[in-house]
Amino acid sequence: MSTRTHGPAGRRWRVGAGGAVTAALLGAWAVVPTSEAAGTPSGPPESAAAAVDPTNRIAFVTGSSSPHLALMDRSGGNLVQLTWCHLDGSPTFTPDGRHLVFAHDDPRGPPDLWMVGTDGQNAVRLTTAPERDTDPTVSPDGTLIAFTSNRGVGHGVYLMPLAGESVSDPAVRLVRGWDPAFSPDGRHLAVVRRDADGSTSIWVVNRKGEQRARLTKGPGGWQGGPSYSPDGARIAYSSDGAIWLMRSDGSRQRPITDPKFNADARPAFSPNGRQVVFQRWNYARYFNIVRKPARRTSHATVLTTYPGAWAQEDVQPAWWGPALLATP
Repeated sequence: MSTRTHGPAGRRWRVGAGGAVTAALLGAWAVVPTSEAAGTPSGPPESAAAAVDPTNRIAFVTGSSSPHLALMDRSGGNLVQLTWCHLDGSPTFTPDGRHLVFAHDDPRGPPDLWMVGTDGQNAVRLTTAPERDTDPTVSPDGTLIAFTSNRGVGHGVYLMPLAGESVSDPAVRLVRGWDPAFSPDGRHLAVVRRDADGSTSIWVVNRKGEQRARLTKGPGGWQGGPSYSPDGARIAYSSDGAIWLMRSDGSRQRPITDPKFNADARPAFSPNGRQVVFQRWNYARYFNIVRKPARRTSHATVLTTYPGAWAQEDVQPAWWGPALLATP
């Protein structure tokens, strides 16, 4: 049996029976390496995250001045706060849906990559470099992580084993750019690269960083946040405040949201490819997580709301679920 308790800005968080907020705040992951110092991630008991449907769930970052990870179901219900150290971002699921890889920004240094179970247990630190490591994406076979880092000259996309880098197996730089996304077959990565005029474009490279091809073009503007559809046929991305779709070869580029009244970014496909979820800035006071069909339509469902809250942020959604079990 579970109960509900109010969270930040009127949100309701589900905690396990007898799991008062104080107990959840004190509940710690089995962190490797172990540390009691400030900045080490901590999370709620296993019973909290177990409330979310394990076959269809969305992870996202919530909090304006103290971002942390949360889980919810596809309708925006069963909200669970997963981390409590307030410096987490860029969540991405492992292919089996049992873990999240994310960036944890320790106040004593730049962000590193961590992995934690979606039950909030067994957090493991994956990188320890003195540079910034962010934007992880896991290969479809669950063996590799591609991520963004400012190691070397400028931002680059790096590749390392899922278990983390080591002296004997360090991360390898693939290409200049950031915000990588694996294709479903694991053979390619969509990345964001800066153009000569200062704008950005979506490119695709193979797993060796070779065979580079530019998919989006045009003077000025900003394109980012690429996400492959589950069948690999399409890529969703953001462009100047709207969510766009294109074929994976760069053809048939078209917007599916209108930036006139909102600013949309960071799309992610549903497990069956029929919908996208993304972050929306409504030009009023906060970011929401929004879900809509993966086509041009005015219909959209706001999944997170904060009545009366100022500058609340729900951003960077990631959606997981077996395609055959995902609700249309």
